[in-house]
Amino acid sequence: MLLVGYGKLGRAVAVSKNNDPVNVYNRTESKIKEEQEANLIYCGPENFHLFSSVLLCLPPQAYESFFTKYGSYFKEGTIIYHTATAMMQSEVQPLAQGLKVVPCKFAGHALQSIEDRSGGVFVIPRGYREERKGLEDWLSSSFKVIEGKEEDVLEANKASTEEAMRMIYSLQKRLEKSSLPDEAAKQIITQIPRGVIKSYLQGNHGHFAKKVLEELTSEGEER
Repeated sequence: MLLVGYGKLGRAVAVSKNNDPVNVYNRTESKIKEEQEANLIYCGPENFHLFSSVLLCLPPQAYESFFTKYGSYFKEGTIIYHTATAMMQSEVQPLAQGLKVVPCKFAGHALQSIEDRSGGVFVIPRGYREERKGLEDWLSSSFKVIEGKEEDVLEANKASTEEAMRMIYSLQKRLEKSSLPDEAAKQIITQIPRGVIKSYLQGNHGHFAKKVLEELTSEGEER
């Protein structure tokens, strides 16, 4: 497997593999060679033909230029796991002539995955059982690969981002109306929402959070 792109998602994947060697291509070679992770092996385009599968972790705006410049460096039929959430397979396949594009969308937040060392979930559509197993075997155990639609991942990620931004913006404005010092307000915004979410998922809320949840549940039932 060749990892192409060493941004947030690429780094999250590489870091999770600990001491297992990871072959990486990044436009800026120095970024890989200066990285503290000892398991990275820089691979230039001259070596692309050696790989039968590629985890493509580039931003969508970089896809066309990458395939135009380097698409012919890969052997025909190479599997391209494409991760750009906002691009559908139908948009990517025409750019990757002679290559097999497999939608592989990350359901989550790559930077948070790095900070937490928590891995995450990749979603691949039905009909790619062998490709799904191949990716799962290569990834570290902290990542899972499940079956699902790429459109659903896009909508879920968008909805989560929108709701999170609304919550943060609303909370910040509410705290600004108080006399709370900025340092304390920043710490509250940083810690409490994450802690509440974690408790919600684990079902171990504190007294006040339970009360709020009961009120929200009651309001939902009344609507």
